[in-house]
Amino acid sequence: MRTILLLALALTLPTTAAAAKLSKLSDPDLAKLVADRGADEGDRVEAAELLADHRAVAQAATMAKACDPTDVVNVCEHVLAALEDLESDEAMAQVEAALMMPDLDDALRHKALKILRKLAPYRVDARVPQVLSEYRSLGAGFASDLVATLPERKLTDWQDITILIATDAGANRRVRVAALDAAEAFDHPALYDAWMGLLSDEDKNIRARCATNLGRSGLPSSQIRPTLVELVRTDDAGKVRAAALKSLRFHADPSLLPLLHDEVLNEKHPIAWGHAMELLEPLADASSVATLCQLLGRQENLLEEGAVRIVHTLVRIGDPSAVPCLEALERATASGMVRAEARAAIDLLAVPEAQRVEVITGWGVTEVYLVDPSQPEPAPFTLGVQLDANGMAVWATVPAE
Repeated sequence: MRTILLLALALTLPTTAAAAKLSKLSDPDLAKLVADRGADEGDRVEAAELLADHRAVAQAATMAKACDPTDVVNVCEHVLAALEDLESDEAMAQVEAALMMPDLDDALRHKALKILRKLAPYRVDARVPQVLSEYRSLGAGFASDLVATLPERKLTDWQDITILIATDAGANRRVRVAALDAAEAFDHPALYDAWMGLLSDEDKNIRARCATNLGRSGLPSSQIRPTLVELVRTDDAGKVRAAALKSLRFHADPSLLPLLHDEVLNEKHPIAWGHAMELLEPLADASSVATLCQLLGRQENLLEEGAVRIVHTLVRIGDPSAVPCLEALERATASGMVRAEARAAIDLLAVPEAQRVEVITGWGVTEVYLVDPSQPEPAPFTLGVQLDANGMAVWATVPAE
């Protein structure tokens, strides 16, 4: 036991001796030690910590010399932590200088950004756009935080860079999504371009988000509907098809019926199928009867709720040609509720329309925004960069060709 204690004491003596030696140094000497590349790394780190403990604000510039791109990363990391503890204006000026070093390690610049966002956000305002010019070469986390700073600081003069990054297919996906977040926070007029650009991203969550936002963009249906229809027809992710179908509620007209007929017959994704059925219900007409009856012929694959929705849709259409398939459903179904609904539907299709309408008025149906194809729509437009009166590049709408 005595041997172990002596060994432990021997191991701690150098550190203790070094600490005692450092504690005798003045603050200026400690700062010089921090900046001395030839000194022991552990001593330099401990000197930086001591300067923070001493609140040695006057030494901020000297110890910050350790944050050189060719110096040891670990020392600079502790220097930045010490400057953060000091919190003085001079300390924040040194942190800002570290942020602006293009050759400094990304993790260190990222740490500098976090410190400034917390303690001196006003210093970020002029610097972030400059650093963002390097976005392609920056680490994803660092670049994403830089982009997030723009709306956080309400830097509207620099909002165009969010669209530039979001639409840059060569940029890191995480950074592009952060740029899209920022552009949406700014409600940038060129968001359409960002959403369209990201519809080809390999991440289904990003494509689904863009499909959702396109539907709610307020842009003309003639501009938005073709894109959403194409997503429904071709995207291999059910989540994206579901988002596109839900967005089509804002751009609904009977021209969607062939697509919806195909979807309710062939869609395998349950949420996408549900959105297709919700959109079909208020749009369905006599051309939908065959499709709906075909679905009822597969009633063993339908939940009770789905079968009832189809039956109700046939009643809304009011076409007596649906009676044979309703009678077949009544005979085949094992569900008492579905059997009763089928019988009620057969009876309703035999009564005067006014009486039938009175009954179906109380049935719920998904709200859609119908577009009247006979009425003129706002002209489709694209967005591009133009020069304003002061010669500044701005995004502006131009008529689509």
